[in-house]
Amino acid sequence: MKSESKRPDDPVSSVSRRGLLRSAGVLTAASAANNMMGQDDRGRNGRGPILAYVGTYTGAPGGGGSGEGIYLFSLDPATGILTQVNVASTVPSPSWLAIAPNGKYLYSVNEISDFNGTTSGSVSAFSINRSTGALTLLNVVSSQGGGPAHLSVDPLGQFVFVANYGGGTFAVLPIQNRWIAA
Repeated sequence: MKSESKRPDDPVSSVSRRGLLRSAGVLTAASAANNMMGQDDRGRNGRGPILAYVGTYTGAPGGGGSGEGIYLFSLDPATGILTQVNVASTVPSPSWLAIAPNGKYLYSVNEISDFNGTTSGSVSAFSINRSTGALTLLNVVSSQGGGPAHLSVDPLGQFVFVANYGGGTFAVLPIQNRWIAA
């Protein structure tokens, strides 16, 4: 069977599946957060910037990147200009983000394999200041496997589901009062 080679001038061939999924996840999370914060496609109450969170690979051991953590951006829907507001949190390699259905909490995998001296990664929970987008770290727990690469929150906001790429495992983490400040 003859194999096809990718054309160097084809922009689609340079997009990785992981990069595409990560970008889609960030945009989905930003859209969900904006809807929960009373923002629509035109921004806050139809007249202002749309807030977006972007996770990165950091220089943490096993992080493999040069990011600083979770960045907060402001998108002007009229011009399409994306402006960095700040680094919202400096957790290690928050490579995937998800926002709770109520829009009050953000969860990130920390794509590492050395959490608290184990071979596991971790998951961080944050509260979201709904007017500024600022994040407050609530807790960090084991992802129950190495190199967590994806997570999602169930529709009722009771569980976080984590896929551990490096460990080849899947974990269901209950959202408890110790994670979320009541």
